[in-house]
Amino acid sequence: MLEVEKKLLVIDQHAAHERLLFDKYCAQVDAGDVIKQPLLVPHVVDLSADEMSILMDHRQFMDQMGFEIEEFGPLTVMVRSVPMILGQAQMADFLHETLAQVDKRASVQTSTLKHSQVATIACKAAIKAGDPLTGEEIEQLLDLVRQHQGALTCPHGRPIFFEMTKYEIEKRFKRV
Repeated sequence: MLEVEKKLLVIDQHAAHERLLFDKYCAQVDAGDVIKQPLLVPHVVDLSADEMSILMDHRQFMDQMGFEIEEFGPLTVMVRSVPMILGQAQMADFLHETLAQVDKRASVQTSTLKHSQVATIACKAAIKAGDPLTGEEIEQLLDLVRQHQGALTCPHGRPIFFEMTKYEIEKRFKRV
């Protein structure tokens, strides 16, 4: 919460951070220039036969999203790099979820599928409600709020903040 120009702003730090990551990652995906984070120790992930088939059918898509994945056995893959923006996600869980979403949306346009995956990645990587923030992180979130007018939402449609004027607060306390 903070006071700005005689208004109280209440900010959902998860939704705001998710929007920041989403916008940044969308720009990278759209430009075909996703920043990849090579993993010091690659993640070995066991897949079902269906998941392996989905992965093989969508290898180019996964590469465009910033994942470097190679076969490591009949139903096993090695994840060598991930999108930098992903951070420290639980790789096996994330890969299983991603493949399930790709399979469900196989008939959907690639741009829609990318948007959905970018939103999922941003959500997983975003700070959570109640997480402590550094001064720099707080300033980035405040800059986001300052730069936009009106209702700003996370990729899933939840508002990032709401505001109350001094008059609205006084009215709620029956002072006016």
